[in-house]
Amino acid sequence: MLSPVTDPRAGYIERRECPEHFQERIALAGGMNRYDEPMFRIAWAQTETVMQGGEWESEGEWFKGYQPVYLSDGLPHWV
Repeated sequence: MLSPVTDPRAGYIERRECPEHFQERIALAGGMNRYDEPMFRIAWAQTETVMQGGEWESEGEWFKGYQPVYLSDGLPHWV
């Protein structure tokens, strides 16, 4: 499944979801956590983000706060 997502750094990225049968195989091999979610997931590197806090530089100015950053390297591949 593809749907556009706005990325402030690149302007446009693809959102991809792992095919269900691949994720099911990973869940069988890796097991489930106490919340009944897979211990391991396959994710598109240009989609998965986490919130990180710290000092950030933007257009020559520095600020403290939180912003979404890629969980991986942000290149187009599965992680």
